[in-house]
Amino acid sequence: MGKDIDTTILLRLLEKSPGYVSGSALAKELGCSRVNVWAHLEKLTQEGFEFRAVRNRGYCLLKEPDTIHKNLLEAYIRRKGVSSKLHYLPVVDSTMTEAERELAAGCEDGLVIVASKMTQGRGRRGRSWLGEDLGNLALTFAFRPDISLEKMQKFTLWMGVSLCEVLNKTYGLLVQVKWPNDLLFEGRKCGGVLAEARIQGDRTRDLVLGIGVNVNSALKQWPEELQEKATSLEVAAGKRLNMNAVAADLIAAVLNAYRSFSEGTYLQDFEEAWLRYECLHGATVRAQTENETFEGRVAGLSPQGALILRQGSGKEISLEAAEVSLTGNYKGLAK
Repeated sequence: MGKDIDTTILLRLLEKSPGYVSGSALAKELGCSRVNVWAHLEKLTQEGFEFRAVRNRGYCLLKEPDTIHKNLLEAYIRRKGVSSKLHYLPVVDSTMTEAERELAAGCEDGLVIVASKMTQGRGRRGRSWLGEDLGNLALTFAFRPDISLEKMQKFTLWMGVSLCEVLNKTYGLLVQVKWPNDLLFEGRKCGGVLAEARIQGDRTRDLVLGIGVNVNSALKQWPEELQEKATSLEVAAGKRLNMNAVAADLIAAVLNAYRSFSEGTYLQDFEEAWLRYECLHGATVRAQTENETFEGRVAGLSPQGALILRQGSGKEISLEAAEVSLTGNYKGLAK
């Protein structure tokens, strides 16, 4: 109950910010005394919040923690009108692995797992993900889609453009998708999407979707080999972002995108969003599959979401999976 009280208090303060919320009104809503409300505010103060109390006006929120705070994140999610079950872990081996454990234990569809630090973060093709608590955000979703394999082929791409949409429209950040799963700002990676599924017959039964975003990461904190290839939303925006608000926006975007994907209503929106946010069309690239390397100009997507590459001879090939790197021109978004 204490945790629910903390979340409700923070939600009401966020709704009124920068105004005040009456202590009496909070006590009445929560079914507790004003002294109990004050005690919860004192506890939240010890966790990095700052409040101002004014007689006959109540309390206002002055400062939020700079890192993920479970109750604050829940308040932001509730403020967006999204229903979700949040599972927060300060430290975990991997949010992807944790999601697999939760699915095996029978968790509900749409469970959201958030961690401040991962000790064994997983990236694409077995790579590790930088999981230190350095302003990076790790989100993983446990889904039970029961969708045919054929319909799942554009899932990761749809999630990528959905994340670009919220970062562009909410924060004014011109983030793009690089097929198949990278998020870029001005050609540098600021995040990624990773989906892993359990298949039964021709159906996708369990689906784990991992989202990694460099939010408030300073480049000097990273290994030297990453500093020229990666960036963060803080660097892109030129200011520090509200970590919990960003996390809530991304969670809401993914859950809404998952709903439209499950209902099959996403296709028209996908076509428009892909044209708006992808960065490879017309670019000269090198594509490395497990066995071969191809070079050519990107000609678009197949109906199944494969990358169509037009080689110098004019021959077109369709790549369902490959590691793609730019070798020529870069298509940026117009400001």
